[in-house]
This record gives sequence, C-alpha cells and structure tokens, in this order.
Amino acid sequence: MLFPFTTRVATWWLMPGAGSVRRQRGERKYKLPMGFVKTAVLLNLNRAKEPARGKGELIVTEGYFTVFKLFQYGVENAVALMGAHLSEQQKELLVETLGPQGRVVLLFDNDDAGQAGSAKAAEELINQLFVKVVKLPERVAQPDELTDEELQRIVAG
Repeated sequence: MLFPFTTRVATWWLMPGAGSVRRQRGERKYKLPMGFVKTAVLLNLNRAKEPARGKGELIVTEGYFTVFKLFQYGVENAVALMGAHLSEQQKELLVETLGPQGRVVLLFDNDDAGQAGSAKAAEELINQLFVKVVKLPERVAQPDELTDEELQRIVAG
C-alpha cells in the first residue's frame, strides 16, 4: 500500500509498505522507509486541513486505520499521529492549522499506551487549544472498532 503525505519540506511523501505488523519481541510496530520521520507529520493533514479550519476542530487519533474509518463515515477532519506520542512538531502543526481558538478531539486506543498518550497530549495542548479527550467503552480496544452510532455520538460532540 502507498499512503501519500504532505509535509512542510516536500510537496508529497510517498510512504510505501507502512503498516502495523505482528511483532517479535523488541521489534518495532510500524515498518517505515528509511528517512521517513513519523513525528514530523500528521497523517491525512493534507486532506483534513480545510475541513478542520471550517469546523475549527481536528480529531487526532493514534493510527491511520482509525482515520480511514472516520473518512469512510464522512468525517474529513481527522489526522493520525502514527503512535501514542505527540511530538513537538506535530503539536506545532495542530496549532498552526487550527489557530488559538481551535479544538482538538483526542481519540486514542483503549490500552495503557493510548490512555497515557492522550493524557500527555492533552496536557501539552491545553494552553494553546481547546482539548477534549474521548474515553472509549471498555469493550473497545481501538476507535476503529466503534459502531456507527458510537462514532456519530463522538463526532457530534
């Protein structure tokens, strides 16, 4: 699979073969091409930027499959970190995209890393943006497992 990215440096980054894989002990979760720095981009920002500015809100997820599900559902203002950690560069992209009155909805996985990551991201963003942290139902491990009705409630606010 190829996932196109836009960055500040280049017009397009093509990320071949990126994905989550079954890991052996100590092996990295994501397979990324050499030279690609995932902490410097937000997946789907190229498509989400204008809808986000119109709504004044970005939905931030950990993984790109959650962004894909949201997009299929009609949610165009979602981006992914590609992990549970919000980098300084990604924070700058969020603030730059939304401005000081913008809202961020953090929709992270229901595991320890996701919950810790959303708490840390909220702490880092709260002084610059309005932040909402979505708590998933216990039966759901990842946001892309939510039903359409649950997604509708989250997106509606």
